[in-house]
Amino acid sequence: ANKGASEAGVGIARAPLLPQLGASLGYQHSDSRSSSISAQPTGNGNYALVPSIGNSQGRSRSAQGTLTQTLFNWGDISRLRGARENARGAGAGYDAAVQDLIVRTATAYFNVLTADDQLAFAQANEKALAKQLDQAEQRYKVGLSAITDVHEARANHDSAVAQVIQAQNGVDTARESVAQITGRDFGELKKLREDLPLDKPTPDNLQAWVDTAIKNSPVLASSQYSLNAAQDNITAQRSGHLPTLTASLVRTDSPSWGSSDRSFGNTAVGNIPGNGWSGDTTIGVTLNVPLFSGGAVHSQVRQAIFQRDAAQDQLELLAEDLIHRKGDQRQLAVVVGGARVVARVADREIAALQGVPGPFHRPRVATLDDRVDGLFQLVLRQLRFDVRHVEQQSGLGIPDGQQDPFCVALDRVA
Repeated sequence: ANKGASEAGVGIARAPLLPQLGASLGYQHSDSRSSSISAQPTGNGNYALVPSIGNSQGRSRSAQGTLTQTLFNWGDISRLRGARENARGAGAGYDAAVQDLIVRTATAYFNVLTADDQLAFAQANEKALAKQLDQAEQRYKVGLSAITDVHEARANHDSAVAQVIQAQNGVDTARESVAQITGRDFGELKKLREDLPLDKPTPDNLQAWVDTAIKNSPVLASSQYSLNAAQDNITAQRSGHLPTLTASLVRTDSPSWGSSDRSFGNTAVGNIPGNGWSGDTTIGVTLNVPLFSGGAVHSQVRQAIFQRDAAQDQLELLAEDLIHRKGDQRQLAVVVGGARVVARVADREIAALQGVPGPFHRPRVATLDDRVDGLFQLVLRQLRFDVRHVEQQSGLGIPDGQQDPFCVALDRVA
């Protein structure tokens, strides 16, 4: 809607520069009556007072056509330029909105897959802890363990049940986010395949991709168009001090018709028709020179300058934000690779948790804790390896002599 409104604004701004044609038609009807007494000669040197009565009716019609053309108006020209920049900015804003919709949809989709995996892991963990609780109760019954082992196993199982409920809520929330975007119930989502390709980018240069993003970013383009429109607005406001030149052509036709009668005493003059026509054609050029408008033009120029400065600041902020996120592609590749590792390891560990030995096998009490800790350490090791692998394959690594902050963070967690 905003894009369509901005495009319509171009036509509105162009209209004052195009020929303006207008026409008018008028009709008038008049009735008049007059009476008077005047001295009239009688023929023998005497005068007599003679009454005079007159009646008249008249009609007229006027038709006028006007054609005007702006010859010079720098304000209208600048406003047209600004409208075109706004239309281009609205188009770029529409492209940015489309990209944002794609990103939000993909993010919501992956959130659902992640929530499903977390729920599956929580359910498998709850089943494993339920078996461990059953083992602890049976071992307590036969005198192989203390009641504290049973309480500990029950607390772990209760915590796992709570985690299942929390994971299920996470699935519902993630699916609701997708439903809000798509506007319908989408059913089951297709899972990702096991092996995701990580092709080497072309060109193999991070700065080249950053430059491409800055050059082709619709968000930056929209902001740049807004800045251009603000600059044109300054020019349009300053043109309030400039003269304007307009040409005009006016054609007027006025036909009329009517009748009148008059009587002098007992003598009546017959009905006298009165018809006529007049026409006029005027061609001219008007030069309008503004002298003083109460300071309005000066204030409008200052206001337009401040608006331009605000647009400039917004463009610089967007450009700096894009540059500061130049490592996002490397981080994205690392996260994708790490997610693959986590998924593979989690699948193996879930299967292992589901295969807890039977009730008469004597495991260590901390078997599940050891598995969880081992899973965590294995994931960290695999993530470190995957970070290095992704950097070597994609060419998005950290320069020599610098530490990868992602790996440093993993070392601190470990």
